[in-house]
Amino acid sequence: MPPSPKSEGVCPACGAKTVSKCGTQKLWHWAHVSRQICDPWWENETPWHRAWKSHWPPEFREVVQFSPESQEKHIADVKTASELVIEFQNSAMNDEELSSREAFYGNMVWVVNGASFLKNVEICAKLPSPDHPGSHDMRLYQPRSGAIDFMYYLVSENEPNATMVLLHGSRDCESFVEKTYDGHHLFIWKHPREIWYRSTVPVFLDFGGSVLWQLKKFNVGQTRCLKSLSKASFIIENEGTVGA
Repeated sequence: MPPSPKSEGVCPACGAKTVSKCGTQKLWHWAHVSRQICDPWWENETPWHRAWKSHWPPEFREVVQFSPESQEKHIADVKTASELVIEFQNSAMNDEELSSREAFYGNMVWVVNGASFLKNVEICAKLPSPDHPGSHDMRLYQPRSGAIDFMYYLVSENEPNATMVLLHGSRDCESFVEKTYDGHHLFIWKHPREIWYRSTVPVFLDFGGSVLWQLKKFNVGQTRCLKSLSKASFIIENEGTVGA
C-alpha cells in the first residue's frame, strides 16, 4: 500500500508497525516506528536511494524475498517483473555481506553511490569495444594520470609467455577505436573500493549527472575499464520510467 499522510502500516518483512513519512522535501515512504532493523542488510535510506527507487512503481520497490532453504528473509530495493533485483548501495560493506547478498538474490545488479570517491576516479582514454572480434587479441596496460592515449600489445605477435613484447600505442588503432567505440574507457581509481572488483554481478557506479559507469574487464586480460550508460537507458531497460 502506498504511504499517505498520517497513516500506519505493517512491515512485510518483520510485521512491525510502520508510519508514513509524507513531507514536502522527500519521496513519501514508510518507516519503522522503532529503531529496530528487521533486515541485517538494511542501510539508512538517503535521498539518493529514494530518488532512484522513485523510477519504479510501488509494487517493484522494497520487495520481500524469502529463501525456504535458509529461512532468510530480506527486502530487495527493487525487483522487476522479470525478477531482476536492483540493489542501491550507499555505505561500505564487507566481503561476507557481498557474497551473501549476491548468492541470496542471484539475478541482480548493484548501483553504487560514487559521490564520496568521485575525486579519486579519473576517466581516461576511449577504448574499442572489447566485444568486437578485432579487440580479442589486444592486451592493455593501465594508463598514467592525464594520459589521453593507451598502450597495448597483440597476443598473436608474441611468443607464449614472452618476457618482452612488441608494444603499440593507441594512435596505431585510432580508426578502429572510433569505429567500434561503445562507451568503454580506461580509468584510474586511487584508493579503490576493491570489494566492487570482487563482485560476481554487474556493478554500476553513480557519480551524479545523467551517466552510469559499469565496472568491467577489457576482454580476457586483467585491465579493468568503465563503460558509460545513460541513467535513462538503464532505468528504461530495467522496466522503470523516467520523467517527461
